[in-house]
Amino acid sequence: MIKCVVLSTQRSGSTLLTDYLSSGDGFLIHSELFQVLDSRYERENEPRHYKISYERYRRRSLIRQLTHKFARKSLIEKYLTEIYRPTDEQAVVGMKLMYGQVDRYPEVMPWLRDNDVRFIHLIRENSLDMIVSRELAAARGTHSMLKDLPMVRLKLEPDNLLQELDRCAQEIEHFRSLCSGFPCHEVTYEAFVDDMATQAKRILDFLGLPAERKLSSVLKKTNPNAKADTIENWDEVVSALEGSKFKAYLG
Repeated sequence: MIKCVVLSTQRSGSTLLTDYLSSGDGFLIHSELFQVLDSRYERENEPRHYKISYERYRRRSLIRQLTHKFARKSLIEKYLTEIYRPTDEQAVVGMKLMYGQVDRYPEVMPWLRDNDVRFIHLIRENSLDMIVSRELAAARGTHSMLKDLPMVRLKLEPDNLLQELDRCAQEIEHFRSLCSGFPCHEVTYEAFVDDMATQAKRILDFLGLPAERKLSSVLKKTNPNAKADTIENWDEVVSALEGSKFKAYLG
């Protein structure tokens, strides 16, 4: 069995990528198992991965709660061993891991390195699109990609935008560097949505799997509208970015 991780950050297309890959037989990629759980969900309506999340796992018994407090590394290692336990049904087992979760749980990366986990590093090159996607999700109160969502207009703060774009660029480079110690395949969101079949074939090749698998996804793009139609103060955003290294993001 092949072990993998999809490493990315929020609103970079990781849900679409993992859904597409997991549509193939013998391919299971769990969602964000080290996510902070949202208490607003009722148990019967919560996302499926909540049930096997680390947060739920560590709270399941008093012994685990104490182990998490006093010997967290050993509990995380035991949890990951269970998540990646070989099965007859799956050729590939993986999970999504967000940048912030790596920082919150530094014990995870050494275990992944020591257990020959392969990394698929998903990057959204246009960080302005990523910021817009995050703000839209917050404004709508949902990250759903299963249905058409109402159009929402945003107002971005131009003075803070350059700093946030710089932070995003530095974060990507930091995790690129971190991935250099692992078997890693990098793919951009833009390349993936442009030609899912070709990019998926390259990922399957990286994982050592047959490339003739038929894959698909029913997920929908959450913001099909142009940025100029979504951002209320588009002219201010253009003025802020035109003279910067991020000018290309306006396209």
